[in-house]
Amino acid sequence: LRGNLGMLAGSGHVVAVAVLGGALGEEAAAAAADGATPYVVQEGDDLPTIAIEFRVPVARLRELNNLGEGDEVKAGQVLKIPAEQ
Repeated sequence: LRGNLGMLAGSGHVVAVAVLGGALGEEAAAAAADGATPYVVQEGDDLPTIAIEFRVPVARLRELNNLGEGDEVKAGQVLKIPAEQ
């Protein structure tokens, strides 16, 4: 995932751990707690590109991240990527 996350294995579970600090780290942790994978939007990313990369419908990304039709993502924003892909 473009170096956004470190993966830890323990007790038979795989846990995504954000390697970010401050508010972004909190957002990423919240996404992981929801059963989603946190993804930090990179410069040049847009929702259709992210959807293709993670094989998730754009509509599902919008729904999970409370984004309206006209909303755009910005570099540094943390998105939730659904686990059920």
